[in-house]
Amino acid sequence: MLWVYHASVLPLLGRKGGDSISRYRKEKLARISNPRGYARSLGAELLLAAALQDIGLSAAEPLEISRGEGGKPRIAGGPEFSLSHSGEQVLCALSDEPVGADLQQLRPYNPALARRFFTGAEAAWLEEQRERDQAFSLLWSLKESYVKLFDIPDVDFRSVCFSGSREQIVTPRPGLFAKLYEDVPGCRA
Repeated sequence: MLWVYHASVLPLLGRKGGDSISRYRKEKLARISNPRGYARSLGAELLLAAALQDIGLSAAEPLEISRGEGGKPRIAGGPEFSLSHSGEQVLCALSDEPVGADLQQLRPYNPALARRFFTGAEAAWLEEQRERDQAFSLLWSLKESYVKLFDIPDVDFRSVCFSGSREQIVTPRPGLFAKLYEDVPGCRA
């Protein structure tokens, strides 16, 4: 089963993490000086705790989050999860199977970035799209989700190739599926 949640972080601006925040998150928050970045990071964990509660799992407070070999956060004995934040939004995906999810704020298409991070076929596909900003954010989000799914640190994005169309995404490995969520304000997930 897959559950996907998203929320705005605007209500968290100026709020500090308390005792209910995991050690993992406190360490991350200690390195963030930007108020919006702080709110996004705090919001990701608060959304995770709310999502766990929503699906009927009582989460320990604070959450006990550790890291996998590649750095992916995990909850001992808990479901698989993936967190992302961009702009003013946070996203949480929970699953009983490994999951990777990403959220990208819509930004102007940048051909130089496309050539640097995407394969030739992907860059060519982007050039064919009428809504390049959205297509670029979609492709970036797919790649980030893939890297999170497999807990791959420091990957060359050109080694992860997607093809197909918005309606039928072809993933780099057989048996995977990708789902696009377009209801997150100002973002693609």
